[in-house]
Amino acid sequence: MKWVGGVSRRTFLGLLLAWGIGLLLSGCSWTPQTAETEIYFMRHGETTWNKARKLQGALPHPELTPFGVKLAEEAADGMRAQGISFDRVYASPLRRAWHTAEIVAAKCGTPPLADARIAEMNFGVYQGTSSAPEAYADDNIRAFFQAPEKYEPRGPGAESFDDVGARVAEFLEKELKPQEGRSRRILCVTHAFVLRALLRHLSGAPLTDLYKGPKSPNCGVHVLRLKNGKFSVKETGRIFYDPALTKKLGAF
Repeated sequence: MKWVGGVSRRTFLGLLLAWGIGLLLSGCSWTPQTAETEIYFMRHGETTWNKARKLQGALPHPELTPFGVKLAEEAADGMRAQGISFDRVYASPLRRAWHTAEIVAAKCGTPPLADARIAEMNFGVYQGTSSAPEAYADDNIRAFFQAPEKYEPRGPGAESFDDVGARVAEFLEKELKPQEGRSRRILCVTHAFVLRALLRHLSGAPLTDLYKGPKSPNCGVHVLRLKNGKFSVKETGRIFYDPALTKKLGAF
């Protein structure tokens, strides 16, 4: 009989089996140190207010346009064609993101889970006003787009850029980080300014550089890697539909 580390092979195998059963009974799992999780952060499809160039913010009602639905469907088809599927799907509870997540998840994943931490920034009194430079409501919203460090939140529920960054950071740490090794790939469907807050948080860039990062076209994706408890940016601005369609889109 062969021996392993001073005990018989039969005894060694018995101990190994007992250890594995113990882990299962305790609800624990073992994950190789080389395991990593990919996280796809997707902006929702085009909405009626994107097309009208109006700030949506935390308002729930702007719907996807037929073109926005088409983008989501084509993005889902493109992912599926590349063998991409998702073990978990999260979405902002706002209708435009939730609808997009439903479309993609129907083809590439499980039913979405709502999480308000990735809902769009609340613009307060500026929700419903123009996002077109020639029609800004006042100098404060102009600063929002041109000098974000000078922007002042105004109105009930209005958020600062740091407010949004804080809740995005909490989502990463408390919701996504525990998924490392348990989920191979995760989809999070969210909004333009959440995506800017995400990239700013990960890079540590000052607020003055907010608009120097990559843009986020509708249904465009930023891919993160989660490994050994750390997030890193793997790819930005990836699209899974015909690139010619981006010519019809505005991107923040």
